[in-house]
Amino acid sequence: MKIPYQEGDWFAVPVKSGFVLARVARAYKGVILGYFFKPVRPIVPTELDTTGLVASDAFYIARFSHLGLLKHGWPVIHRPETWKREEWPVPPFGRLNSLGRYTGLLIFYDDNKIIGTVSTQYTTAEEAMRYPEDGLAGYGFLQNVLEMELTVGYPPYETRDPGREYFWFRGLP
Repeated sequence: MKIPYQEGDWFAVPVKSGFVLARVARAYKGVILGYFFKPVRPIVPTELDTTGLVASDAFYIARFSHLGLLKHGWPVIHRPETWKREEWPVPPFGRLNSLGRYTGLLIFYDDNKIIGTVSTQYTTAEEAMRYPEDGLAGYGFLQNVLEMELTVGYPPYETRDPGREYFWFRGLP
């Protein structure tokens, strides 16, 4: 089967409320590192919607299966002539560990093979939650998480009420 995407491509993820604009930052053996952008759009975004967007504008970053792009109607909408990989980094990902008390872990992935861990580093739970959540999402789960992130609108970590439960920070720290 021919792969319909490559690094640097812009694509759209269908969610209940419309479409989320996204970019393929890395791709390796069916795993994609993607950057996702607000606002949700009522129709499939166009090349014009990608103008001026940079990595730090993303509200969500995730590693996920490419099946949405292959088989489930996630259209590639723009393949730019130039792609500057270094401007779209592979960030550390955060994970929480329960070792008597909650501690955090930062997971660093190989820049080329985003399925291979290069190193890990212990940190606080609060620090780990400042980074995208570690894991590998299926296409359907990712669509649901994006919908939830767009409709609930969680506040930045620094302004959250410590007595409330919130989901993970999803973009770059």
